[in-house]
Amino acid sequence: MSIDALILLFASYLLGGIPSGLLLGSLRGTDVRQLGSGNIGATNVARTNGIALGVLTLLLDAGKGALAVGLAQLAAPAGDAAVLPALAAVGVVVGHCFPALLKFRGGKGVATVFGAMLLLAPAALLLPLLLFATIAGLSKLISLAAIVAALTLPAGAVLAAEPRAIVAASVLLAAIVIGRHHENIGRLLAGREKPLEIRRDEALPSK
Repeated sequence: MSIDALILLFASYLLGGIPSGLLLGSLRGTDVRQLGSGNIGATNVARTNGIALGVLTLLLDAGKGALAVGLAQLAAPAGDAAVLPALAAVGVVVGHCFPALLKFRGGKGVATVFGAMLLLAPAALLLPLLLFATIAGLSKLISLAAIVAALTLPAGAVLAAEPRAIVAASVLLAAIVIGRHHENIGRLLAGREKPLEIRRDEALPSK
């Protein structure tokens, strides 16, 4: 791996490590790590701080992924335009899920994967997004929808005839997201996973 690729990977990791949900929660005087599931992602922010902050967290987390890939696309050589953006996608998601500043306890990566793949390989998102929307709409189990979407992301990349670097990145991204949902998987198998219930924006979360 070249020095340029290593620098890009590290920069993407640092960008991914910006804790959007934690910062937004702090604006309301809350620490999302101490509320709900304790996760800093959009779902827990929405549950504990209201839909507006949850949606903003989703947009910012997705934006990190898109920004990392977009910058890598600008820097990628004309003859090999897939490798650097694919590395950036993996780097930013790893940074989001395992941020050094938060002792490697970050989000679950769904929104950041979406943002990264939206620029990296938008056609590969069609199947995962369809399944996510269907499952989330019918069951309100966001974790189940995210897991199924992640499982089908590599298939989406293959069906879209993406380059090998992007297919490989999609496999890594799917593995990260599924791994970060290991507790949810346990609760789903035990029938104890709770459907999404969002607090009204004006309500303050209780510990």
